Amino acid sequence: MIKKLAYFESVYRKGGLKSASRELDVSSPTLSRVISSLEEELGELLFINNSSRLTPTKFADILYNDVKDPINQLVSYVHKSREPKDELRIIAPTFISLNSFKQVVKTYTSEKTRIF
Repeated sequence: MIKKLAYFESVYRKGGLKSASRELDVSSPTLSRVISSLEEELGELLFINNSSRLTPTKFADILYNDVKDPINQLVSYVHKSREPKDELRIIAPTFISLNSFKQVVKTYTSEKTRIF
């Protein structure tokens, strides 16, 4: 359901399937199926198809206002969790000494880096 709401948020904000599908990196037909599935789950029509643009319904306006901030916070959290960490973990058999990794450790040691 969260993914469907994120897709809805993008379609609503972008005003159409094509631009939202580019942003989300999914095909327009896939996005259309997801929106249809969400409409079915909610029992409400979300968009009216007007040739090249989708017009949101009143229900879509309300839903968008309810989900935009939580969805954006979740997306932000996911992006932050994928950022490189300032730590290096080396897991090696006990017979390999830390001296083998001397240059690696030297490269990664700094005030921000923690070595375990």
